[in-house]
Amino acid sequence: MALLGLICGLLFWLSIASMIISSACKLVGVRAPAFFEGMGIAFVVWLANFFALLGAAMLLGVLTGTGVVLGFGSPQEIQAMLTPEVTVFYLVLTPVVSASVFSVMLEDCSFTRGLAVWLAQFVVIILFILIIFFLAVMLGLARMPRVG
Repeated sequence: MALLGLICGLLFWLSIASMIISSACKLVGVRAPAFFEGMGIAFVVWLANFFALLGAAMLLGVLTGTGVVLGFGSPQEIQAMLTPEVTVFYLVLTPVVSASVFSVMLEDCSFTRGLAVWLAQFVVIILFILIIFFLAVMLGLARMPRVG
């Protein structure tokens, strides 16, 4: 039963991610993928980011000489590894990997357009949240926050 819930949750996440990618592509001017193609692209982007960040964490564990990656590190060693520089490195690595996947999997999409698609996803998410919020306000399910 848990496996069925996991599969349904994954399909739900992939369907929303597909709609976000399609909308972001339209904002940037790249040909938007079909629905199921968008699901595949979202899955590959997630997988590529997972393995890139895992590889970076392994490299960091090797360079610092800790066994944190293998599960041998103490909480203090893990905390010592999480410096602001590492966080910035991860934040830089994620858009680069995502843009690389977009440039390969989308038609007529260069690396810079892939970066634009990656950024446009956040615009689409913010617009989606605002639309849901204002619909909830219109239906009386939520109230506008009062300022002052």
